[in-house]
Amino acid sequence: MANQPKYEKIEAYLNGTLPPTEYEVFEQEIQSNPKLAEQVQLFREIDKALEDEGALNFQKVVQAEEEAFLKEFEKEVSEEENSKPLRKIGGFNRQWMMAASFLIFLFSAFLLWQFQPSESSSNEELFAQYVETYPLNEDVRGNDSTATNFEIGIQQYQAKDFDAAVQTFESLAATNGKDMSLAFSLGNAYLNQTPPQFILAEQQFRKIITNDSSIYVSKAKWYVALILLQKGELTEAKNLLKDVTESGDKYGRKAEELLKELRN
Repeated sequence: MANQPKYEKIEAYLNGTLPPTEYEVFEQEIQSNPKLAEQVQLFREIDKALEDEGALNFQKVVQAEEEAFLKEFEKEVSEEENSKPLRKIGGFNRQWMMAASFLIFLFSAFLLWQFQPSESSSNEELFAQYVETYPLNEDVRGNDSTATNFEIGIQQYQAKDFDAAVQTFESLAATNGKDMSLAFSLGNAYLNQTPPQFILAEQQFRKIITNDSSIYVSKAKWYVALILLQKGELTEAKNLLKDVTESGDKYGRKAEELLKELRN
C-alpha cells in the first residue's frame, strides 16, 4: 500500500479478478498488514450492505463502520499530537486527508447501492440452500493410539467439532502447506465454523484451484462459487459454476441447477 490505498486492487481481489500470482502476494500482504486487512474487511461490509433490501440496513452498516473509523482516527490524532508535529500534505493534516478519503468512499458506496438491482436479495438464500457439510473421509479409523494427526482432525470434523478440527489442520498445514487434501479439509472446516470463516475458507480452496492438478479442483471451485454467491460476486461465481458442470459428478449437477436459479 505504498502511498495511497489500493482500492482498485482490493476490489479486484474481492471480485476474484486478480491473476493467481498477484492474488497470493496480496493475501500475504493482508496477513502481514493489519491496516490493509481492515480496509479489505470494510470493502466486504460495504459490498454486503449493497445487497440489503432497504436503506435502513445500509445506513446501520455505514454508521457502524464510521464509528469504528472515527475511534481509530481520534486515536491516531491523539498519538501524533503527543509525539511529533502533524505531517501536512498540501496544507492539510494527514489525518484530515484520511477522513476526507473515507467519506468520499462511503458516499461512492451509497451511490452504488442506489443503483443495485433488486435481484441480488436472494443470494444468501441460494447459498443456504446449496451449501452443505462435506463428508470428509468416511472410512477414517476410530479413536485409537495409532490414529495420525490428520485422522484425528477428520474425527473432530465428523463429530462437528469444527473449531478443534481447524486447530488440528492448521498445525499440520504449517509444515505441509502443499498437501491439497489437507487444504481441502481445512477449507471445509473453516466453512463450517460458527460463524463461517469465509475469507480463510476461500483462501484454502483457491490454493487448490491454483494448483490445478489436485482431484479436489472441481469441488474447490464449487465451494468458492458458493462463497462468491453469498458475497454477491456473481460474475466469477457463474464462471466457476460453468467449470464445475463439466465434472459430471453430483457437484456438476448441482452447479447446473444453481446456474438455472441464477438465470431466473
